[in-house]
Amino acid sequence: MDQDTAKRLLAEGAVLLIEDAPQGLEFGIDCHAWRVGPRFRGVKMIPPGFHFVFYSAVNTEGQAAPRMSFCHVFERQEVVVKRWNSVEEDLMDEVLDEERRQRIRADLKNLDRFLGAYPFEDLRKWTSLTNHVSKKLIERIEPVNKRVCSVMQFEATPFVPKASAAPETPAETTESPAEAEEPKCEEDLLPAMKPLPDTIPRFSTFPEHNFPAGSSAAEISQHSMDRSYVLETMSNSLHAEERLLGELQLAFVFSILGHVYESFEHWRKLVEVFATCDSAMRKQPKLFCEFIAAVHFQLRDLPEDFFLDVSVKNNFFAVTLQRFFAAIEEDSRVLDKSLVSRAAAFKQYLSEKFEWEFEDDDAPVVVEL
Repeated sequence: MDQDTAKRLLAEGAVLLIEDAPQGLEFGIDCHAWRVGPRFRGVKMIPPGFHFVFYSAVNTEGQAAPRMSFCHVFERQEVVVKRWNSVEEDLMDEVLDEERRQRIRADLKNLDRFLGAYPFEDLRKWTSLTNHVSKKLIERIEPVNKRVCSVMQFEATPFVPKASAAPETPAETTESPAEAEEPKCEEDLLPAMKPLPDTIPRFSTFPEHNFPAGSSAAEISQHSMDRSYVLETMSNSLHAEERLLGELQLAFVFSILGHVYESFEHWRKLVEVFATCDSAMRKQPKLFCEFIAAVHFQLRDLPEDFFLDVSVKNNFFAVTLQRFFAAIEEDSRVLDKSLVSRAAAFKQYLSEKFEWEFEDDDAPVVVEL
């Protein structure tokens, strides 16, 4: 990057200022991560738009704590300040008034040597992974406390014995009220663990049934194979600024960069829904072209060994896409030609990257080279 471009980006881009960051902190933004040094005070030249910041405290033995993350849609020349809380091992918000914000902007030249530059070499990849994510979608899905934690946080509800009902007559019971209140087993004495509601990503809920109310047995069977009804129901529940493809992308970001297993499960279920919508593919070919593009970029960002620890026939992704490709090939004469060609190219890409062979009569298998 030439000096003039760097100066322009420094003046126009947003700044994330991190105060009191401990040396060795694992810190990342979007697709790039670092172990910070003693002089680190944040990131400069952040392009306007949605970005995902993640971090983990590291102890003296080099072991990292559970990953914490947050979403932020940066505005042009915005200044965001966070301060490290060593007790909570978390970044806390610093409230800025306009005067302090202007002071920080005016002092950027002095702060410059303490700020890491945004990794522009990864910007195109990040944009491809999040091009359907809107600010309104983020506001709905991110946890209420605006922190994404890799380990689900729980609250304990202590065991409270239920008072036994008084018998109608003394002769109707042989146990005392105190005996009736005793738990049935030792496990009943343990507190019930429930996720803290403010810490959970608020993804869309899947319909209770895959079929409309009042469906016949034949219609239920059809909807079980073709989940277009589920896709339509979930899409209709969203506002215009929100899209299910954006939710698919945000769930992927939370799972891969935020290390949130529950988000991976939501991503997996959404992939299965999109890949089993035969009638919807005929009505909305552009949507499914975009689905293929979104998943294609996601797979490019996965670790090389992501699918190596499961057999191919038990690999949900390979089996699901086998069903997806078979449906497109079967309806290729009536489907949009751009969807058919894009699916064929995607199938070829998967075969080459993961050494999968998609067959018509069986699940994908690994080709031994």
